[in-house]
Amino acid sequence: MAEAMRRAGIRPSEVDVFEFAESFAALCLRLRRDFDAGPERLNPAGGAIATGHPFGATGAITVGDCLENLERGAGRLGVAGVSTLAGIGVGLTLDRVS
Repeated sequence: MAEAMRRAGIRPSEVDVFEFAESFAALCLRLRRDFDAGPERLNPAGGAIATGHPFGATGAITVGDCLENLERGAGRLGVAGVSTLAGIGVGLTLDRVS
């Protein structure tokens, strides 16, 4: 997620919603610390541990959740991320336009 923000020229303080499909709660705790993102910005409707993600659909669900939370809170910038094995992950920045 940090690399996606860096490439897009976005600082964590500018992001309205971080949506992260976590495999373990510890990953969310690190994101909260690294991006100074409280529960109102990080998985505001609950993450993968709380809601569950069908195998093979995690990326689509995470992006959809991020867009839905941006719309719900009238936010503009979002970052969606999925953790994968061995600490590798995938991140995507989203800019909602009205």
